[in-house]
Amino acid sequence: MVTLEVVLALAQGLVVLLLSLGGWVLRRAIEQARETEKALAAVRERLVRVESMLDGVGRLEVKLDTLTETVMQLRQDVASWSGPR
Repeated sequence: MVTLEVVLALAQGLVVLLLSLGGWVLRRAIEQARETEKALAAVRERLVRVESMLDGVGRLEVKLDTLTETVMQLRQDVASWSGPR
């Protein structure tokens, strides 16, 4: 009986040890997942900012193209008003 009790006590101790180790590993994994989630949120926020900046640059490019066309048209108009050279 004593040998069986010792074996059962050792088995219980090992189970408790394994469960506590598993709990520690799980808690660490959850902490890492939270850190990763925060990092991904920061990356998403930066991506939104970059996309917004790219949209702004695209709009600015269109405005510059329009301005360039307007200036070229004005030059042609002025040249036509001044007559042949």
